[in-house]
Amino acid sequence: MSSDKVFDEDLHEELPSELPTILAEPQSQAITEMNKKLEDYMQKILFLEAKNRRLMGEFNDLKSQSPK
Repeated sequence: MSSDKVFDEDLHEELPSELPTILAEPQSQAITEMNKKLEDYMQKILFLEAKNRRLMGEFNDLKSQSPK
């Protein structure tokens, strides 16, 4: 019975120091990958917004030139 108590105490002492490191590595990698994907999507959105503005400008130019 006392050996179980020693094991539990040892386990509780080890977990706080080891567990955060073990958990942080995969999460950190996943967060880094998601941030990269988010940056890529934001760049695509900015590109498409600029393209949309250019096309709307061309459309408005053509519309204003067409006979009414």
